[in-house]
Parts: sequence; C-alpha cells; structure tokens
Amino acid sequence: MTFGALKKIYLFILWIIAVIPGLIYLFAYNPCITAGDDVVIWDTIHKIGTGRLIDWIPPFYLILLSYLIKIVDSITFLAIVQIFLWAYVIVESIMVLAHVIDNKGIGLYYCFMVFNYCNIIQIITVWKDAIYVPALFWLVHYLIEVKYKRCLGTSNL
Repeated sequence: MTFGALKKIYLFILWIIAVIPGLIYLFAYNPCITAGDDVVIWDTIHKIGTGRLIDWIPPFYLILLSYLIKIVDSITFLAIVQIFLWAYVIVESIMVLAHVIDNKGIGLYYCFMVFNYCNIIQIITVWKDAIYVPALFWLVHYLIEVKYKRCLGTSNL
C-alpha cells in the first residue's frame, strides 16, 4: 500500500470514530432534538414551491432541507446528514492542523471535538439556527487553510 492509500484509510477510520458518538446520542434522543418552530419548518419544506417562504426562516436552509427530504422523508435522516458532515469537517480540520500542531495537540483537539457533549447535542439538533455552528467552524477551517497555503506560497488566491 502506498502512503496516500494508508492516509485515506486512517482518515476514514477517524471519520467513523467521529460519527459513532453522534449516532449513539441520536439513538438516545430519537428521532432528534428539535425546537418548537421546527413544526413550521417541517410543514414549510414539504410545501416549498407551492407558496411564499416564511420570513424568519433562512431560505437557503429551507431549500437544502427540501432537497434532503426528497432522498429520505425523515427528520432523523437530516440529523444523520449533519453528523456525517460534522465528522467530515473535524477530519478535514485535522489535515490542516497536522501542519501546525504536534500529534499530542491533534489528539486532544480530536477528542475534544468528537466526544464533547455540547458538540454532539448541537449536531443532532435539527433547528434553523443549529446549522450555523458547523458552518462557521467550516468557514474558519478554510480561512486557516487558505492563510496557511498563502504563507507557504502554494495558494492561487
């Protein structure tokens, strides 16, 4: 096996480990954690294209959810998608941090992000405002990556 193949297997194992706590909590809080306005959101995404969108719900979030429920019409599925994306963001951020932090620091970061109760509860919450935490984390991750590449002189930006 080449180094690249081993690296992909290693990252996939880290992704699986990051998914497991979210799935355990999702099972415990089945179908997921929601807020009171989720009833309105759930009704709205089933009626997208038939009327006016509600002002206080972000349109991008509604459109994204409407496409996801076309795959599987379940609120649990939406939480699983959030868990998978969060695990992906964590593994991607490890790739960036591997250039800056030693292995002990990456291990502590990984354990904190994967096994922190607050992170897991946030990720299994299907609510219009819950998606902003992973989105902001992902944005910060990419800004750090761009800055790091720019410092190395390998960025086209």
